[in-house]
Amino acid sequence: AITITIEDDFPGKWTDDLKLAIISDSATGDDIAAVYLDLHPRDGKYTHFAHSSIVDGRLREDGSYQAPVSLIVGNWPSPAEDRPSLWPLSEVETMFHEFGHAIHTALTCTEFFSHAGTNVATDFVEAPSQMLEYWLKDADLLRSITSHFETGEPMPEDMVLNLLASQKTLPNIFEIRQAAYAFADFEIHSYSSLEEIPSDGYGIYRDTNKYFHTYSKLVPPNENLARASVFTHLWAGYDSSYYGYAWSRVIAADMANVFRNAPDGFYDKDVGARYRKEILERGGSEDPNELIRNFLGRDFNSDAFFADLAGDVEELDDADPCLSYQRIDLCDEASLSGNGDSASSTMSLNMGGSVIITVIFYFIL
Repeated sequence: AITITIEDDFPGKWTDDLKLAIISDSATGDDIAAVYLDLHPRDGKYTHFAHSSIVDGRLREDGSYQAPVSLIVGNWPSPAEDRPSLWPLSEVETMFHEFGHAIHTALTCTEFFSHAGTNVATDFVEAPSQMLEYWLKDADLLRSITSHFETGEPMPEDMVLNLLASQKTLPNIFEIRQAAYAFADFEIHSYSSLEEIPSDGYGIYRDTNKYFHTYSKLVPPNENLARASVFTHLWAGYDSSYYGYAWSRVIAADMANVFRNAPDGFYDKDVGARYRKEILERGGSEDPNELIRNFLGRDFNSDAFFADLAGDVEELDDADPCLSYQRIDLCDEASLSGNGDSASSTMSLNMGGSVIITVIFYFIL
């Protein structure tokens, strides 16, 4: 297992609310990695959410291992005077996603830093991060990380069920959107000569708009739409590779299904140990298809991905969608737990103090 200690007081802080997650091996007690957590918005800060490696792991000349250091940066809601930081489920999912990258970086054991952690093929790099999102599809986990942020009462069962139901419906819309972006990306990078590139400023947007109109009926046709102008992944390393998100999602679903079907489900330590050994520790040192094959015991397929999209959404009598009741709390006293407010449909993430957490990722041995 791994243990994560959240530190408040450490040198080199560039903002007062910066946290430092020290990741240690529970068996040995050795610190093996660190992750800076720059979570809340401020003037002049990067406005998106991302994970970045600062120091990659590698085998040093003296035989010791260089501990990886990385950063999760985001704009999750700041705490207020009368309540802790309250997150919607979509932003909890974002944290799981980015922490999936962080764990990939932290648990690397490769010899060379160029193979460490997330230094893998672009159409595989999003698999470990997206796989961790599937933990939020587990009812037991949702129950364990949610409660009223003032009274400690657990989230009502109908809300838990509605959250699970929403996650079987909304992803279909998301995957359609991902297809639109992937095809638009291919279109932009398919010009074979400078002469083919539209000479007017909106030409490229017109060429790509058809994909947003075709794959997302929520976007009405508009020849002046410039959706591609805010497609930031085009210049953030995913140019001509954005399809990798969808490709990795298929891999992620297949790997998550191994946990789902294990004796202890998403908490199964044996499967977690195999995942750490066969996927996370190896980084980009081997062909990802070989890593996936070693973990699954076969080539990956899209069965789990499509089964997830076509999941039966149970109809609930008098069900309240409660799509805003979607928060978690990282408490000062114990393991990862959550705080929610059934009246205001909110929960909290309180990261005050130095805490030792047995994270839900404890399945990683």
